[in-house]
Amino acid sequence: MDDAKIFVVDNSAESICGILEIKEEWTIRGQTYRIPCNMKCGNEVKVTLLHERGKHGVLAAIHMREIMAYSHDTCTGLSYEWLGVTTETDFPVDAGVVVTVGCSDTDYINRGSGKVTCILETGFTFFDKPTCVKQGTKKL
Repeated sequence: MDDAKIFVVDNSAESICGILEIKEEWTIRGQTYRIPCNMKCGNEVKVTLLHERGKHGVLAAIHMREIMAYSHDTCTGLSYEWLGVTTETDFPVDAGVVVTVGCSDTDYINRGSGKVTCILETGFTFFDKPTCVKQGTKKL
């Protein structure tokens, strides 16, 4: 998907948001890209990819799991680094929204903050990092 162009389409008028450049880093969720469209309005998101044989060794291919579009700063889910931490909140949520968190396993208890505030994507502010520990153990 290197060099894929991301557009916002309003009826038939296209406005380019950016060009996707492949990153080498992988997370537990695969590769995640954020292309800001700087408040461009539209009713469609369009992804185009055209590889010319001289510039790239293979023909173009688009492989993706999902595309999500947001109108402003939002959180898309809890941090994957918070092992065992869960919420009943449906994502996405707007920046500033307070989310209640707990532990997915009933044998564990959250020794950190029970409420976290959305900043952006999987970033949250909190007093003490949510941490699930087995009941009867002390947090180090």
